[in-house]
Amino acid sequence: NDRLEKEIDDWLYVMKHDEVPETFHSPYMQQVHEKLNILKMTPAERSNYSYYRKKIYNDRDELEAAESRGMEKGRAKGREEGIEKGRAEAELKANNEKIESVREMLAEHIPCEKIMKYLNITSEKLAEIKALILIEKNDAL
Repeated sequence: NDRLEKEIDDWLYVMKHDEVPETFHSPYMQQVHEKLNILKMTPAERSNYSYYRKKIYNDRDELEAAESRGMEKGRAKGREEGIEKGRAEAELKANNEKIESVREMLAEHIPCEKIMKYLNITSEKLAEIKALILIEKNDAL
């Protein structure tokens, strides 16, 4: 009598009328509705629909592939920047340690030739460090 009270009534209605009822109880009726709409299409409409769906999936796949490539490039760039930053920090730390060592050696009145030999630095670098130490002393006064 076409009263839909249970899930089985929905299924029987679909089989009898070849359409999904307005109000339904089964959680699968929305999917059935979509499939029925596709089955009711003409062959040309179904072909166009298939082409459209395939194009959507292809576009999505291309977008995901491009996104993946972009993320990998970003990671590579981040790694390079991290390595450069680490090297710069290590170089700065080593330079600060040399400056501190020169400061201590000069305070101990160790000759410049020995400082250059022990720290493996050139006379230009030693002069640069001495100038920096003098600037720091003047700033402290």
